[in-house]
Amino acid sequence: MKFSLHLKIIFLASSLVIFIGVGLSAVAFYEERVTVHELRMEALKDTAKEAAYLAETPLYNLNIAELRRIVSSIKLNKDITMAWILDDQGRILTDGTTNNPKRNSKPKLSFIQDMIQTRSDLAVVESMDGDFHWVGHSVVLSDREMMGYIVLAFQQSNINDRLYLTLRNQLVILVPALFFAIIIATVFGRRIARVYEDKEGLEFRVKERTQDLLSAKESAEKANRVKSDFLSSMSHELRTPMNSILGFAQILEMNRDEVLGPDHLKHVRHILSGGYHLLELIDQVLELNRIEMGKLSLTFEHVQIRTVFDKGLEMIKTRADKNDIKLIDLTVGQELPLLWTDRTRLLQVLLNLLSNAVKYNTPNGTVTLTCKPQSNEMVRICIADTGVGIPLEKQPNLFVPFERLGRENGTIEGTGIGLTITKQLVEVLGGDIGFESTPDQGSLFWIDVPLRENLEPLL
Repeated sequence: MKFSLHLKIIFLASSLVIFIGVGLSAVAFYEERVTVHELRMEALKDTAKEAAYLAETPLYNLNIAELRRIVSSIKLNKDITMAWILDDQGRILTDGTTNNPKRNSKPKLSFIQDMIQTRSDLAVVESMDGDFHWVGHSVVLSDREMMGYIVLAFQQSNINDRLYLTLRNQLVILVPALFFAIIIATVFGRRIARVYEDKEGLEFRVKERTQDLLSAKESAEKANRVKSDFLSSMSHELRTPMNSILGFAQILEMNRDEVLGPDHLKHVRHILSGGYHLLELIDQVLELNRIEMGKLSLTFEHVQIRTVFDKGLEMIKTRADKNDIKLIDLTVGQELPLLWTDRTRLLQVLLNLLSNAVKYNTPNGTVTLTCKPQSNEMVRICIADTGVGIPLEKQPNLFVPFERLGRENGTIEGTGIGLTITKQLVEVLGGDIGFESTPDQGSLFWIDVPLRENLEPLL
């Protein structure tokens, strides 16, 4: 049979109270027994000593009546069961009664014979015989003549009565204590059991949830491997026909022998634009997959940031001019520090941010590049534009993959993963990225790049 935790607590608490109570009672009982016995023996010794003093003259004169009176007065003490006065040969002279039936008989007690043989004087002799405790005291005259003996006894059953009373009093205390302990154990045991059961239930749920998470993690990792394998294999399958399409479209566009009409030329350029956009999307998806799988190749070195700025601005200038966007470089003439980073990936990040600043700007707008050191061994690169800005409700989803913030049906082409790749590249380089944006006023994107080698990348 399996008991509940609640019953186990009640049983344990009750057992503990009983054990402690019985233990304390046993100790108290033993101490009381020893104490009562010692007190009785001391009182008996004092009484025997006093009686021996009073019996000196009556014994010398053999005054039986006086000796009987002494014994009778001793037996008035209810604790004293027997009292005799013996002569020097150990014969009973009186037992305190009038008829004195034991007159001249010798008690068969070994300690009395020992007292007679050793001629002990002024000595108290203790002895136990069955249920009785005996005390003997010699009666000696001043000239050291042995006259006789005082023998007293008390019964053990008298002590037991007092001990039983003590035990009963202890039980009177122990039983309510046990009952009170059971009540407390019942109340608190129920609470403890509930907490324990809740804890066990929580542990079971945590274990179950952990197992679910492990299974989900394994499934996710398996799916991620399948996805990576699929993207790797499909990249070639997608690129090959796309390159053929783009190749033939370029032939049609540049054919001098058979010049296309305006409508046909427009259609061919749509084919080229869509093809290049699809290739860009394939490249970005593969790039994002490599970053997520931790397979991105990095080469860290000290990089002169000026060269990265110049190259990035030069590469974006054609698109900026086409959209009538003015590029402003406020870092010209500024003493720029060396960065500890990957040159190619930093240029990729810079181009993504510059491209977005140009793409989502307004006509005749500006794109401003600034750079300033930070107090945390970082350099902050800022790119501000005067574009349309980002709506507040859309800002939390800015770095979510394939999230175009409601511009899916707009005229501006995009994949929705450029900023996702940018954020992950910056973090892989050991830096951070953030932005500030006000609708209809523009946006400011910043990245923090490490200055020193001891700022390790996350990859």
